[in-house]
Amino acid sequence: MSPGGNTTILITEPFITDKDERVAIAQELLEEQHLHAEQVGFVSLVGENPKLEMMGGEFCGNAARSMVAFLTLGTSNRESVWRGTIEVSGTDTYLSAAGEKISNASVDAEVQMPIKHSFDTVCLSSWHGEEVAVVAIDGITHVLLDKSLQPFPDNYKEVAAEIRQSLDLNTLPASGCIWFEEKTNGQIAIDPVVWVSGTQTTYYETACGSGTVAFGLYQAWRTQSNISLDILQPSKESISVKVELNEEINQFKNAWIKGMVKVIAYGTTYIYK
Repeated sequence: MSPGGNTTILITEPFITDKDERVAIAQELLEEQHLHAEQVGFVSLVGENPKLEMMGGEFCGNAARSMVAFLTLGTSNRESVWRGTIEVSGTDTYLSAAGEKISNASVDAEVQMPIKHSFDTVCLSSWHGEEVAVVAIDGITHVLLDKSLQPFPDNYKEVAAEIRQSLDLNTLPASGCIWFEEKTNGQIAIDPVVWVSGTQTTYYETACGSGTVAFGLYQAWRTQSNISLDILQPSKESISVKVELNEEINQFKNAWIKGMVKVIAYGTTYIYK
């Protein structure tokens, strides 16, 4: 699947229950000599809600949207819309989701994000003397860096590792460094670098759903208002984010991401042990 460009492999069967086996399978599939994507998720359709287990037990918004696209395309030909509740690793929150079939290989997919409601989940810190925002959601924490003050580095893996170490994020299942900038047309663009502890992988992602919602939460927190934004991804595609506040008690109420998910291929893959 390509959710905004963030190439995702979904293993739809069999469902692998062993965590170590999921990691080993994901590591092989991610190799350039194999399927070569940015992340791997394992789908289970057994039980009341469809469930997605990510390769390192982290949360991933774009992989969640990919599963929604898979579910939508699996409905009967008479149905063009799928709505339901899904479970995703990294959070205990049941997430509402919806997909609208655009073609036989594309879905406009939307998923609720597992945000923490307290404004305290957005905090300000510093990196090399410049202010950065740290935004925590279930299963992943992102550091937001203003590119006008801290340009995107060529050695982004090393810099991201230094930031994780400096801000004590290495104990988390996943974290991201999101460089952002405002384009001349006023649109916000991001450059996301995401690290997953379980697989020890770091990718400059072509799109990042959780990084997109992290920026949305930061903007809602900063302006103390509801926001709705289209965030430009490195793929040159956009992901929409919407954040609603509970203004009476100064908390986040809900957050959603939405955008196109395209099917790249269906098939069978083989693991060589």
